[in-house]
Amino acid sequence: MPRVQRSPPSTPNNPMDDSNMSAGSVNTIPRKKVIASKAGESVSEQSSPILAAIEGLRRDMNDRFNAQQECFDQFRTALSQLRTDVTTINNKFTQFKNEFDEKSNTVDFLAGCQDEQVLMNAEFRQKLKKMENENTSLQSTVSELTSRVAEMEQHSRDCNIEVQCVPESKNENLLSIFSQLLRTVSCELPDMTIRAIHRVAKLKPHSERPRNIVVKMVTPQVRDSVLAAVIKFNKSKNLAEDKLNALHLGFANKQQQIYVSEHLTLSNKQLHAAARTTAKEKGYQYVWTRNGRIFVRKNNESPSILVKSVDFLKTLT
Repeated sequence: MPRVQRSPPSTPNNPMDDSNMSAGSVNTIPRKKVIASKAGESVSEQSSPILAAIEGLRRDMNDRFNAQQECFDQFRTALSQLRTDVTTINNKFTQFKNEFDEKSNTVDFLAGCQDEQVLMNAEFRQKLKKMENENTSLQSTVSELTSRVAEMEQHSRDCNIEVQCVPESKNENLLSIFSQLLRTVSCELPDMTIRAIHRVAKLKPHSERPRNIVVKMVTPQVRDSVLAAVIKFNKSKNLAEDKLNALHLGFANKQQQIYVSEHLTLSNKQLHAAARTTAKEKGYQYVWTRNGRIFVRKNNESPSILVKSVDFLKTLT
């Protein structure tokens, strides 16, 4: 089929052609320019809030960045201080550790010493126990030996008589005084029965009592006969002033009572004195000595009791 061509328009379509413009469209801006002008104004008006928002965002970001920078500076300062503190703490810790190690060594040393001391204490306790046993044995031995010595000392005085409270004078004749005592109590003895006579030192140097006279007889039997005569003489007198006293021995104007007894050792004298005191306190009527031993008796119906020691007196009822 043959191709048909389209014929061009009879007149060109020229927009600038004066014949195609109407009288009312003189000096009129073309449509494209008007649209472009309006479009420019619209973009400018629309971009102002965005730029302001961007500027505010930029300022906000700058403020935040500055705040973060300030926080970072503070953090860096704090971190630096923390590092300094950590260094100080490390130094102190090192010092404490050294001190702890030193004290630990000291404790270990003391612990070792303690262990050694425990062993030494155990050893000392054993030795002390042994020494206590030995001491107990020695005390028993000493007590026994002391008792034996006291018995021997008292036995050496079995023949002795002790006369107390006889007035002293410078040129006294003790043998004559004692002979007068024997005559007074009606105990006649030959002079040969008296081995020795003398005064002894006072137990209490400042005492006003005269020194005692010790008379050594030939036998214990002679001594006992003299003691029995004195006891018999005193019992025969109802009044205390009539019993053996200084007047009977020739001392004028002196009625000091004279006491005649066995010659006791110092320990027995002390025990005898304690027995007399206890007898008064507990109502015992009789206290006497025989062959160096001390006896007490509560009354005529009671048995005689041998006093062995001061502690024994505490058991009396």
